[in-house]
Amino acid sequence: MLAVFFYTERTVDNTKEQLIGLQKDILASANTMLMMRRHEKDFIARVDTKYLERMEDEYLSILSQIGQINIGVATSGIEIDYDGQTALSRVDDYTQRFFKLSELVLLIHGDNQQEGLIEHFKNKALAFERALIDADSRSMDLSHYRQKISCTSSSQPSTQKSYQESNVICLS
Repeated sequence: MLAVFFYTERTVDNTKEQLIGLQKDILASANTMLMMRRHEKDFIARVDTKYLERMEDEYLSILSQIGQINIGVATSGIEIDYDGQTALSRVDDYTQRFFKLSELVLLIHGDNQQEGLIEHFKNKALAFERALIDADSRSMDLSHYRQKISCTSSSQPSTQKSYQESNVICLS
C-alpha cells in the first residue's frame, strides 16, 4: 500500500510539473505575441527597420514556443479544443501580412537608402512650384519691360492732364 501511495504521489508530481511547464510555455508565447504586436506598432510609428529584425526574431521564437506547447499538450493527455497547426498557421499569416505591410510603409516613407513616395511627391511639388514662380517672374519682367518701352516711346502729352494720366499708366 505504501508503494502505491509513493507511486501515485510521484505520478501526480510529474503531471503537475508537466502542467506547470505547459503553463509557462503558454505564458511565454503570449508574451512573445505581445512583443510582436509592440514591434509592429513601433515600426509603423517610427518607420525604423530595426523593428523588422526584432519582429523576425520574435517570430522564430514563437514558432519554437508553439512547438513546445504542442508537445506539452500531446504528452499531457489533456483533452482540449486546441489545434497546434492552426495556431502555427495563424501566427505565420499574421507575420507574413506584417512584412507585406512593412514593404508598403517603407515604399511610402522610404528608408535610410531610398527616398519614399511622400518625399518624392514633395520634391516634385516644390520643383513644379519653382517652375511656376520662375515662369511668373519672367512673365512679369517681360510685361514690365514692354510697359517701360511703351512709356518711353510715347509722344509727349499736349496738356498737363494727359501728362499726369500717362505717368499714372507708366508708373503702375
